[in-house]
Amino acid sequence: MYQIIQGCEVQLKAMASGGKLLQASDEAMIKTREQFEGGEAQAGAQVRLPEWPAYYRLMNRIDPNWIR
Repeated sequence: MYQIIQGCEVQLKAMASGGKLLQASDEAMIKTREQFEGGEAQAGAQVRLPEWPAYYRLMNRIDPNWIR
């Protein structure tokens, strides 16, 4: 979730600048996708999406019945 919010904020700031936006190459997008989908960046990670357990705990604190 954090990465999505950060990405959206960066995109909005870039668009608001009025400058020409450049898109990453296909190769760069493929490499980034592989890293986030369990590739090199995830090697040895205990949890694939480390922020989700924290969100789960937060929801349990807010409303223990949310999962029902």
